[in-house]
Amino acid sequence: MQGLIKKYLSKLDAMVDFNHIAKVEATYRSIFAFHDVAELPYIVGDVSCVEDDDWPDFPYNDTFADPQKMLLNQLRGPFLHHQLKDYHPLNIRCNYGTVILPSVFGARYQLTETSVPWAHHLDDRQAVANLVARGIPDLNTALGKTCFETLSYYQDILSGYPNLQEAVAIYHPDLQGPFDVAHLIWGPDILVALYDCPDLVHELLELVTDTYVAWMHEWKRLTGEQNDFTTHWSFFIKGGVMLRDDTPVM
Repeated sequence: MQGLIKKYLSKLDAMVDFNHIAKVEATYRSIFAFHDVAELPYIVGDVSCVEDDDWPDFPYNDTFADPQKMLLNQLRGPFLHHQLKDYHPLNIRCNYGTVILPSVFGARYQLTETSVPWAHHLDDRQAVANLVARGIPDLNTALGKTCFETLSYYQDILSGYPNLQEAVAIYHPDLQGPFDVAHLIWGPDILVALYDCPDLVHELLELVTDTYVAWMHEWKRLTGEQNDFTTHWSFFIKGGVMLRDDTPVM
């Protein structure tokens, strides 16, 4: 794997176009400031037209316990899009799915055949009450710890490639949003509990929010990522955290 890492990161390091990167970020900043731009940012959907598509693509499950394979997989998109000169940023993440924060609370999860992990919910409302009573958990445990370790690995490897070290943003993992995390911990019964025991729902939401903030503060400290403007997935965003609200739509 070390040979693959050196081969492909050296290739991308030599390809980095800082002028294009500056253009992409400046365009996004202008849009969020409601200024006119020469063109709206776009992402090419079909990347089959790239001149060089020589980059590994490992099955997701193979990357879950292998940060080297995860890093290569994460850099594949930036490698392809950077050749197309679209508005896809050079960015990567620790890709452990939606179960990161639930796992910090002790929730179990399992890998599936073809997708990111699925959470196992707590057994009943008493288990939720017991979790709330324990307060903020140790942030440096389960997949929360794994994310910090993978981040450290990314930073260490990228430090050997000056252009990538400067150009590649490591954006925060998928911590979802507070209600999403509460739902992953509690399960669908939380929707009924909004009526049956709203106080317990609010207590869990408060605990999840406080834990979320604490974990994200540690992430920001380790990455130096700012809160005014950052990158996430295939675009830039105004602000420092991508909050997801998938569950509340139900």
